[in-house]
Amino acid sequence: MDGDVDWSPGRSVMKGKRHKWTEGDDGWDSEVTRRQFRVAYVHSKMFRLPTDRPALLQLARLVPHDFTGARPEDRAWRHVLANGGTPTPEAIANRLAAVQAVEDRRLLRDDPGPEVAAWIDAYIAERGVGPCWNEVGKAMGWPPWRTERILPALQRQGWVSMASTPRSLRSGTGPSCCQAPASVPEESARRLI
Repeated sequence: MDGDVDWSPGRSVMKGKRHKWTEGDDGWDSEVTRRQFRVAYVHSKMFRLPTDRPALLQLARLVPHDFTGARPEDRAWRHVLANGGTPTPEAIANRLAAVQAVEDRRLLRDDPGPEVAAWIDAYIAERGVGPCWNEVGKAMGWPPWRTERILPALQRQGWVSMASTPRSLRSGTGPSCCQAPASVPEESARRLI
C-alpha cells in the first residue's frame, strides 16, 4: 500500500474509493483481530495518541480479546491509557487493586469488622453452623446490595473467611493491610468509582 493512503479502520479514501486496512494487507499482525485494532484506533484518537500503523498495532496487541469497555478491567485499561501509561496486564492489575482498596475503605469506613466477627462467632456458638450472607445483613441492618459488597471487603481485610459451600462464613483473624499501591494516588483511584 502507498504511504499516502488513509488506512483508518473505519473508512478511508484511496483514489476516491473506500478502503479498510484488513488482515490481508501488508504489515498486519496475525495475532491482532479487527476488533482489537478498532478499539486501539478509537482510543488513540480519543486520547490523542499516535495513529500510525506501528503504534496502533502495538496498542492493539494490548487490547484484551474480550474488551467491552463496561467491565472494571476494561475501565482500568482505559484509565491507564488515558493517564499516559502503557496498559500492560501488570498496570491494569495495579489499577484494579487501587480501585478495590479505595472501594473497601469507602465501604468499611464505619469499621464493621469487629462487630460482624463477634456476631458470626455468637451465631456459630448458638447454632453450630455459619450464617448465610442475608442473615448477617439483616443482623447488621444492611440492605442486600450493601451486604454483597461489604462481606467480600471484610474477607479481603481478614475479618471474615468463607468458602464456596453454603454456611461456610466464619470470623477471621482481624484486619490485614488493605492499602492502595504506592504508585497510584488515592485521588486517581477515586475517579473510576
